[in-house]
Amino acid sequence: MQEIAPGLLRWTAWHDHWEEDVGALAVETGDGLVFIDPIDPPVALGPPAHVLVTVYWHGRTSGELGASDVWASTRSAQPLRNRGIEVAHPFRVGDELPGRIRDMAHSVRSRIRGTRGALAPRTARPE
Repeated sequence: MQEIAPGLLRWTAWHDHWEEDVGALAVETGDGLVFIDPIDPPVALGPPAHVLVTVYWHGRTSGELGASDVWASTRSAQPLRNRGIEVAHPFRVGDELPGRIRDMAHSVRSRIRGTRGALAPRTARPE
């Protein structure tokens, strides 16, 4: 696990389908811990208050984390449900997300003070 900026952590874990390590993020916010596109998060992080999935194929292990507040774009909500991940908060570009994270059409950018606009994983398809 690597601290990219204060309160912004990145880790990698093996993805069976891609057969390589892929990245995920955790952001400590005023709304609690937010996991972004999580895959097998380190136990030391503890449970998240929120999970943000940037695109449905990044659902990964989101459904196994026990978070009651799962966020995903309206386009990704149903494909995630089809994969057994219940999305409590479908959002559109410009909607307010936990921790003042903002969806910027093709990527999710953190606008949390102190992170200097760090990028979360970019989506591969436009909204």
